[in-house]
Amino acid sequence: MYNPYMAGRKLDKKPLTQTNYMKTNMGNVDRIIRVLLAIVAAVLYFTGTVTGTWGMVLLVLGGVFLAVSAIGFCPLYAIFGLNTCGNKK
Repeated sequence: MYNPYMAGRKLDKKPLTQTNYMKTNMGNVDRIIRVLLAIVAAVLYFTGTVTGTWGMVLLVLGGVFLAVSAIGFCPLYAIFGLNTCGNKK
């Protein structure tokens, strides 16, 4: 099917793998700090220190920190071109 918006553009045929899509951009220190912040957020929420909407926001933020630390790729770092990993690939 013809798409006028794609006229003259070449499509990238490479598969989306970790080598060309999500390169690690977080160093170990950055990952450890995020895990510690996620633990602090969980403790604050589950002890009742922070409740309500702010408690839920803090809990979700802690979950995002844990997920990003486990993956080693931060989308915001990619947008702004930051890299704390140390490798220059």
